[in-house]
Amino acid sequence: MTTDDNNQKPEYPDRTVPTIFSDGVQAIANSPHIVKFYLAQQNPSINAVGTSDLATIAQIAMPLDAFVSSIVFLQQGLERMVETGFVSAEMIATAKEALVKTPT
Repeated sequence: MTTDDNNQKPEYPDRTVPTIFSDGVQAIANSPHIVKFYLAQQNPSINAVGTSDLATIAQIAMPLDAFVSSIVFLQQGLERMVETGFVSAEMIATAKEALVKTPT
């Protein structure tokens, strides 16, 4: 096991922390103080018959200020990925074009 310059050992999440695989965010709603959104998976038929199914797999509810901070954190991560070439501007443009706008 390697250590950093401060002679600290690396730390990792407990193995009981759940991992959620999501194909995207299905919906978002808010009140004046809470934001909640739903993660979804696109699941194919296991016998390859019929169409795939979009399934809601998790609801995340957060105080508004925590949601805003989380989005800023994710935006900074995305900006780093663009700067390093891991994500292209075209990928972002494609995602924005594919986004279904909902009426306000």
